[in-house]
Amino acid sequence: MPCTGGSTWNFVNITKPGGAARRRGHIRVFNKLWRNFEIIARRAKSNSNYIAIEWPGNCTYWKLPKVRKLFQNLGLSAVSFDGCMLGLKSVVDGKPIRKPWRILTNSEEIIKQFNGLKCNGHPEHRPCAGVDTKATENYTIEFVDRLHAGWQNQCAKL
Repeated sequence: MPCTGGSTWNFVNITKPGGAARRRGHIRVFNKLWRNFEIIARRAKSNSNYIAIEWPGNCTYWKLPKVRKLFQNLGLSAVSFDGCMLGLKSVVDGKPIRKPWRILTNSEEIIKQFNGLKCNGHPEHRPCAGVDTKATENYTIEFVDRLHAGWQNQCAKL
């Protein structure tokens, strides 16, 4: 589920030419996808399947009433963590980027994989800005490995 329209960078980019129209376009796409996600997520839950959704921790979509209501109805739990603890680094200078991430899921095994991964005090971080912003849309290898391990462990319990 794309987070582009909920990015806090919109508050900066909206002031640039065409920025407001681009954001409206992102939100239109999000709303179409969200309607379908709701159907699929409710069906998954009714069939005792697992659900997980990830967005940056400061994505404004987390605060939308329809998002909060669905996640509450599905009984999803949140785990928040920092990208710097999963190898997220600047393409400019290799310094860690502390991008906050959040996953909501009904899988306790996924929560276990990401729990406690808040920054342990790197001496310096590179901001999630400029050329690094686009690069942080991708997951790190450690992120993917942890997510797959969580799914694998959850499925092994079935």
